[in-house]
Amino acid sequence: MDFTNPSGIVTRALLEAGHRAIGLCNVAIGFQRRFADLLGVDHTQVQLGHVGLNHLTWERSVTVRDASGDKEVLPELLEKHLHDLAEEIELPEGLLTPPAIRAVVLPALLLRPR
Repeated sequence: MDFTNPSGIVTRALLEAGHRAIGLCNVAIGFQRRFADLLGVDHTQVQLGHVGLNHLTWERSVTVRDASGDKEVLPELLEKHLHDLAEEIELPEGLLTPPAIRAVVLPALLLRPR
């Protein structure tokens, strides 16, 4: 098992060298667990609308499932935890406010200005 990044390039190199390998990215699981912590719920109750490829990904929705059904919570997460989330993924807060909130997307950690 190897968690070296960028996982896609490392996996391809291993495959081209004749090794049997599978490349996995754990960004979605990390977001799911972080959002669960912020919301005070078990991570198994959190579902992500995760789109993208490898580390170039976005969260289009975050829903929490409970006895009454599913509730969309991404706008609430951005409203209540904008500063912390922006700091964690190393993006300026301005990229996570309108129109981004209206579009309801949250870029993953490796999509940041250099």
